Amino acid sequence: MGKKPRNDGNDGLPGGGSDDGSCPEMSEKSGQADRGLTPRQEKAVDALLQEPGMGRAAVAAAVSERTLRRWMREPRFRAAVHEGRREMFSQAMGLTQRYAPVAVATLVKVMNDATAAHSAKVTAAGLLLRFGRESLELCDVEERVAALEQAAGGSNGRLQ
Repeated sequence: MGKKPRNDGNDGLPGGGSDDGSCPEMSEKSGQADRGLTPRQEKAVDALLQEPGMGRAAVAAAVSERTLRRWMREPRFRAAVHEGRREMFSQAMGLTQRYAPVAVATLVKVMNDATAAHSAKVTAAGLLLRFGRESLELCDVEERVAALEQAAGGSNGRLQ
């Protein structure tokens, strides 16, 4: 199987990536056994996650584009691709959370910089206001969901 996407600590941002440079992932054998894919399909899943298009993924996986498209219609294969995409997106979201304080500090610095262009200050202020509003909206949604779950009662606090 090809390389799994991972945060290798070289994310190009201050402080590097994760502390140990790894992310939780399945072993090659358990991943294949759990997902029910052939080694060629596992290689194709990796190629789809790493290459920008179906054609380049097919070349990287050493299969035809037609085969790749046929496999994408198979539920197990499609689920494996979506699982990989979710994992990659989750890692990206972890990085955004990690660097959110640095980003906010940078926006505040630009906004308060007397030598910064007015357009930069307006952009920084607008972003800070937008992020603040979105944060409040998220809190409101969380409270509403919690109230709905509470009202649902006997379902362990979860809607069904």
